[in-house]
Amino acid sequence: SSPELTSISTYSKHIWLQAEMMNMKFAFAVFLMVAFINTEVEGKSKADKKAAGEEIERLVAIGQSNDVEMERISKQKDSLDSQLQRMNAKRDSIKAQITRILDDNLPIKRISSRRDYSFSEDEKEMIPKCCPWVIWCCL
Repeated sequence: SSPELTSISTYSKHIWLQAEMMNMKFAFAVFLMVAFINTEVEGKSKADKKAAGEEIERLVAIGQSNDVEMERISKQKDSLDSQLQRMNAKRDSIKAQITRILDDNLPIKRISSRRDYSFSEDEKEMIPKCCPWVIWCCL
């Protein structure tokens, strides 16, 4: 082999080795950059996961507290519903008593039309000035 070829060959090998070294250095630099970025991302990711976990725990605690409050209110509602039913029954009983007293003491004659408006003076005095139904409707 000629000295030129040998020197070219040696030179090219040298270039090739330098290129490989550069590639390795570049590859190593890229590896270090990726490792550094991954460490940063993992660090942020861990911090984000920790923050997310804490937020989830906080929300779960709020949800549990809300469930306890809803159960308490539900029990109160059941109690209030039964009280309301008793009060409605009492109101209906009072309405019935008022109606019975009014019917017994102040009979109201039904007027089918204006032409039938022929009451005696005694009957006119018995008709109250306002409808007795207004009394218990206002209760």
